[in-house]
Amino acid sequence: MNINAFSRSKSRNNKKPGDDAMLIVPGNIIALLDGATDPFASFKEGGESSGRYASNTVAAICAELFSDKAFGESSAEFILRSISERFAERMSNHKFVHSPSTTLSMVIFLEDNLRILNVGDSGVRVNGTDVYCHHKPIDSVATTTRIAIYHRLKDVFPDPDSLEKVTRRLSFHGIECGVSDQIIDKKDVDSILARVLEQHSKIASYEDLERFVLKGIVSQKVYANNGEHPLGFSTLDGNLPLMNDVIDTTLSLESVRTLELFSDGYLTMPEGTKVSDWEEEYARVEQLDFAKVSDFENIKGSTSEEFFDDRSIISLEMTTP
Repeated sequence: MNINAFSRSKSRNNKKPGDDAMLIVPGNIIALLDGATDPFASFKEGGESSGRYASNTVAAICAELFSDKAFGESSAEFILRSISERFAERMSNHKFVHSPSTTLSMVIFLEDNLRILNVGDSGVRVNGTDVYCHHKPIDSVATTTRIAIYHRLKDVFPDPDSLEKVTRRLSFHGIECGVSDQIIDKKDVDSILARVLEQHSKIASYEDLERFVLKGIVSQKVYANNGEHPLGFSTLDGNLPLMNDVIDTTLSLESVRTLELFSDGYLTMPEGTKVSDWEEEYARVEQLDFAKVSDFENIKGSTSEEFFDDRSIISLEMTTP
């Protein structure tokens, strides 16, 4: 097999490491992990972000567990429980302002098959066509909220970087902080809530949507692995993920020509399967919608100092003997 990998921090000057991680053990396991962005920009002792700590720690745990080839044939629940228990144990030795969590997209190589196991919104594409990825409903709500905030403030903050900074603050920390800081008023809050409810009333109740929009993305940790809430979602944070949105599928090795593992730093997918194809597609998206508020709406936009997110891609081409 031929493997090419590329990872880029969202920091344009590359002085701040990203929160993505990769694990590549040819013939055994290929994994890509995207640590959750810390909205408080807090770091554990040693200067590492909670997201980077999560992705790197879980990658190391996977390397240990999957060194036993038989482990890859265990049930998805057993695999994720084993990873989560070890992660919880290692986190107990540290203190964090923001709880570490990460996605996990993984390809496990078995004797005649390969297995795809996926938690979160990183993903796997097979043969350039078949995509295995789960998009969280709560992210759709957060994106709609951000877009509404952005358009409300774009005439108030004409500088693009300032506009993104204020927009991100309100979407991450909740629009109620915008009221207390006199950036927006009660009428604006009602307008934003109305837009969110119009688009997402089937996802959750008005009360649940209102609470999330008012409190912001920083409040979403209460929905992590919470199977009793409509905004609940799976993540690796030391607790067992919800299994209803975990992807677990097995394919015959002979049916697979190419594999791509990607983080959500890529908003669209190219026709080609090489790293260069993904980067060309990324550049196209950046050119068309730098702020990520029109053609490619997203939770965050790009600025002169940062890309909108870290991005990582692993491209694998199967070779015949």
